[in-house]
Amino acid sequence: MTIKTVLCGGGSFLLPPCLDCCQEETPDSTGSLNQREKISMDTAIKDISVVQKTGKLSRKLSILVLFIFLSVVAGSVIYHFVSKQVIEDTRRIIKKNDRNNKLAEISARIAVLGVMGDELITKGDEQILEAVTAESNMLMNEINRYIETEQSEGYLHAKKNDEIKSMLKARENLNELMRFIWAAYERKDAAAMDAYHKKVMYYLIEIDKNFLEIKRVHDEYIAGFQSSLSHRLSNLMKLYLLLIIGGAVCIGVLRYLLKKFVEDPIAVLASATTRFAEGKLDERISITSDDELGMLARSFNTMAESIQERETRLATCCNDVEKLVECRTRELHDALNKLKSTQTELIESEKRSTVGQIAAGVTHTIRNPLNSISINLQLINKCLNVGKIDTEEMKNYVETLLGEVKRINHLVEEFVRSSRTPAPNMIKGNIMELLKASVDFVREEARAKGVSMILKSDGNIPDIYFDFGQMKDVFLNVIRNGIQAIKNGKGYVEISVSPIFEPGSQTKNHIAIHISDDGCGIRAEDMSKIFTPFFTTKSDGIGLGLVNSQQIVLAHGGNITCQSTAGSGTTFSIILPCE
Repeated sequence: MTIKTVLCGGGSFLLPPCLDCCQEETPDSTGSLNQREKISMDTAIKDISVVQKTGKLSRKLSILVLFIFLSVVAGSVIYHFVSKQVIEDTRRIIKKNDRNNKLAEISARIAVLGVMGDELITKGDEQILEAVTAESNMLMNEINRYIETEQSEGYLHAKKNDEIKSMLKARENLNELMRFIWAAYERKDAAAMDAYHKKVMYYLIEIDKNFLEIKRVHDEYIAGFQSSLSHRLSNLMKLYLLLIIGGAVCIGVLRYLLKKFVEDPIAVLASATTRFAEGKLDERISITSDDELGMLARSFNTMAESIQERETRLATCCNDVEKLVECRTRELHDALNKLKSTQTELIESEKRSTVGQIAAGVTHTIRNPLNSISINLQLINKCLNVGKIDTEEMKNYVETLLGEVKRINHLVEEFVRSSRTPAPNMIKGNIMELLKASVDFVREEARAKGVSMILKSDGNIPDIYFDFGQMKDVFLNVIRNGIQAIKNGKGYVEISVSPIFEPGSQTKNHIAIHISDDGCGIRAEDMSKIFTPFFTTKSDGIGLGLVNSQQIVLAHGGNITCQSTAGSGTTFSIILPCE
């Protein structure tokens, strides 16, 4: 962390009196700072008033957008009007074409009617008469509907009148044709058949002329509509072209104005900001417009001047602080060396204290056997000096001496074992079998004191890796402590074994062995000492059993803990890993 970071981070740091410039200003600098703040505030107020009064950038953009909007609306209105006229002309052309098709159909049916009438005159068949009558009625109805449709459209002019007159004349000729056919059918004059045929052909030709006149009028209509449609389509294409050119011009003008009044100033601001962030504190922006971007440029210049001045003063303070830190670092280095020296002395003192504590424990433990040996040797010496040697008495003295020597040897072995536990020989096996063997080993001892032994397991206990001999010593030591804690001659020692599963799965990763008794328990003030070497509450104990047990369990990668209440019993929990 740099000095600047320390200062900017807000943390407390001891500053020498020479660094008061970082905390408060001198009268001259304070006056100049207040003057600069006043100028900056006046500039900010002026810029705000400029934005409130003018807002030139937004006004320019608003006018341009309004112009484009009105242009689009005007183009849309014109396009809608022209498109509507084009659609109307197209509809009229389609209508006239349909009328021409209808006329062609009626004309063909009238020609068929003439042939049927001619056949009726020749043969005089009543079935043909009925067919001619029905067809003539239908044709008359078709012509009447056509005339009514034309008259109902509501706008009559010369061409429309000619069309209607021609259709009326065609209807009259059809009536005359039918009257002649009826008259010829009733007369049945075979000598006048050629005259009848010529008369029928005359009327058919007249009707055909009427329909041709109507078709001519329709064709003139269609030609006019097509000319109008072509003209309007041309106008529509011109409108499209005008809109495209106008749109391109508007886009070009908008692009130019945006580049000139927005993009270029923003690019200048971004470039200046980047260079300022890279450490060029003398960077300034030369935008002089009186719009929002000009206000932003002036604010940036004001900010840059303020930051540059503060950075200058901060650099001066940092130099002084670096000197102070260098001085403090030397002092801390010296203090650290002294601390290391003191720590080394404390470690040596702790070693000497531990050696003294062990020596005191060993001395206290061995003193009683040594006193017994000394007394027995004095008695043997006394007997030898007096000259009275009793073989049986001497044998007792020697047995006592051998027993005390054996006791001292046992104490030394326990001490050596506690100080240098061998590495366990890990072999995979069933922990339940070892517990059963341990319980069987002490069962007679427990029965002699009236203590019940209980062994139970919870679930299928997996095989694990452990040292058979070392773990047996652990179990026997804890079980015997429980048996010895029962004073009234009636109680129990319960050993329960259960697997421990991984959180959220069915995998067994540890085994828990709980050895509980209902004996006298352990006092609260002694709980922190039970795993301390040479601490014991038994008159014949040496205080190394639980120490050895803890070292063995830890060497197996496990843990041993104790929970006890004075007068209520004790529970030792041994946790061993499955792998």
